Amino acid sequence: DSIPQNLDITSLTDSLQEAQNSIENKIQNAIGAENTLLGALTLQTDELEAERHQIDLEEQRKEDVKNVLASIYPWETRDEEKQLLEGECRVAMLALSTSRQT
Repeated sequence: DSIPQNLDITSLTDSLQEAQNSIENKIQNAIGAENTLLGALTLQTDELEAERHQIDLEEQRKEDVKNVLASIYPWETRDEEKQLLEGECRVAMLALSTSRQT
């Protein structure tokens, strides 16, 4: 008589464990969906953060180029082929700055 009760208790324990696992999975799925929705609503998804990071890098690169270009005179160039004309451009620009017409 006690053996069938053990089987029933084991079966009941297994059923309860399965139910618990099922509920835990559903809760985890609901939390994951909520986090995904919350991330999208607050613009904090992984994709958006990666895109923002790319934009920040691009803006920093532009700022660096701007700073480098601000440190050279208008007639100077970083292009080797055009450096031959730097002297002529400098003379022409300085002549314009001393002209009364400008």
